Amino acid sequence: MKTARRAGLLAVAALAAFALCGCSDNERVLAPEEEEWLVIFQSLEGNSDDPTALRIGILVRTSRSQTPAPDGTRITVDTSNWLFENDDTVTVTETTDGVGYVVLLLGEPGTATLVARALGAEASALVLFESDGSVSMDG
Repeated sequence: MKTARRAGLLAVAALAAFALCGCSDNERVLAPEEEEWLVIFQSLEGNSDDPTALRIGILVRTSRSQTPAPDGTRITVDTSNWLFENDDTVTVTETTDGVGYVVLLLGEPGTATLVARALGAEASALVLFESDGSVSMDG
């Protein structure tokens, strides 16, 4: 009798927990470590002192809960054109509050594809540098 009562109480507790989480039959709540990571090119900032230095913000977060990556998460970024401030086509930055920054040094007008990788996720963006000095990013 005690076993049947205990099993019944466990079933009621499980149903209550399921109802409290707001889950439907087809979804479940994912812990941050179970979610997919996203890498997102977030911002593009010019530098008034050096118009050829472009500061680019890269956000790393989970897909559903939007939890930012832990501080110190490494983001590797490469470019198909121009160089980063380390005078290379590849650079590494680390996140603070889920965001890392790199500085791309623009050369002659043209385009560059940037690829950022972190925590198994990847994103790409196209940077366009016009002859009139304007810069835009798509991605």
